[in-house]
Amino acid sequence: MKSNRSDNITSLFWTGATAGLAGGLAEVAWISSLATSGGTPVVEVARGVTASIAPFLAATSSGILVGLVVHLALAVALGAVMLLLWGMVLRDHVSSWWDASLVHAALTVVWAVNFHVILPVLNPGFLGLVPPGLGLASKLLFALAFLAALQIIRRREANSNLSFRYAKGL
Repeated sequence: MKSNRSDNITSLFWTGATAGLAGGLAEVAWISSLATSGGTPVVEVARGVTASIAPFLAATSSGILVGLVVHLALAVALGAVMLLLWGMVLRDHVSSWWDASLVHAALTVVWAVNFHVILPVLNPGFLGLVPPGLGLASKLLFALAFLAALQIIRRREANSNLSFRYAKGL
């Protein structure tokens, strides 16, 4: 039974990490679309992310790549942690409505803490690059992409289990 539980935790971790990556990529696409419509250049946003954790790297040639990698690593970690906590609190599968509500609520809290607690201390200049309203929209798009990825993963797992059972004659 112990290996079953650890398999479940591992599955939750990787599913959450994958869905978090989808969310992080959705945010990159959102900020990129804003940049093409005359908003803040994507390069400056990436450098702003870098400046928040390693200011000495922000102006270097690797500052953009570091910002993107940090953003995506945080997205993967957020997705994994969210799904692990979600799996511990809600052991039984709940409705899609609850899924969506919990993810949107969690990401709204993440946005609020980020824009009102963390960034004002670490990098107040970042708030001028991505106004709070656009940051909130970014987190809500993260939530939508996260949920879409979860649905795709769940469907694939369900189809895989059905195929396995069919092949075994169950």
